Amino acid sequence: MAADAVPHTPRSLRTSLAMRCAAVMLIVGMVAAAALLWALNHHNQQLAQQGQQAIARSVAQTLASQTARAIRLGIPLQKLQGVETYLQQTMDSTPQLAYLALTDTKDQPLQAVSRGKALPLIKLPVVVRGQTVAMIHAGAASTKTQGLLMPALVCMGAVLLMAFMTGWCIHAWPASRLQRRHELLLSALHQGQTLPVQEGQASDALQAALQALAMRQQRNLQAQQAVADYAAELHAVDFDQKMRQSIDEIAQATIKNGANQ
Repeated sequence: MAADAVPHTPRSLRTSLAMRCAAVMLIVGMVAAAALLWALNHHNQQLAQQGQQAIARSVAQTLASQTARAIRLGIPLQKLQGVETYLQQTMDSTPQLAYLALTDTKDQPLQAVSRGKALPLIKLPVVVRGQTVAMIHAGAASTKTQGLLMPALVCMGAVLLMAFMTGWCIHAWPASRLQRRHELLLSALHQGQTLPVQEGQASDALQAALQALAMRQQRNLQAQQAVADYAAELHAVDFDQKMRQSIDEIAQATIKNGANQ
């Protein structure tokens, strides 16, 4: 009875398939999340820079207009009073800016204020009667974007959840179905019987493959039995038993070679 028992199929097949699918989903999800976070960071930097440029342009246009008005009144550019104080007050009231300067047409600073290292943003001319008489420069500190820690944690949690759900779904349905088909195949091959055709369990191609494997196993068993029967007949006519060992060796080698094919 023990020899006829259906061989046990380890559950590693079902679990391995589910874990592989979950790992693929995890890798793909992590790559997609990394690309999404990079795009989000790049987009935030562009928005922040555009906002700084808009503010810097507005401030520079105001300074250029006021400087041009003073020059039109006949005040020489080098003798403008209170420019540095005005620039400092303007920058203090505009935290997005880190550098403001009034320069000549060769970009030589006449009056300038700054706080820390600044990146140049805007350079506008001061135009009087159609001629450029000075330049207004405005800069900002390095662009600071919104922290991505929380979006990164959300993306990581979503990816892990998707990977877990994928593995669970594969384990519960497709992998379970494959496990049953595997057990059915092992049972048929072990017993040397053809598989019963059950509609809805597998595709025609899979069913045909299982049938072919079972039929081949059955033919192998029949061939082995035929070799054993023929050897028994030879033993029956070997009256002096001198060929018994040779017959047994030939029969065993034939059965072994047939099993390995």
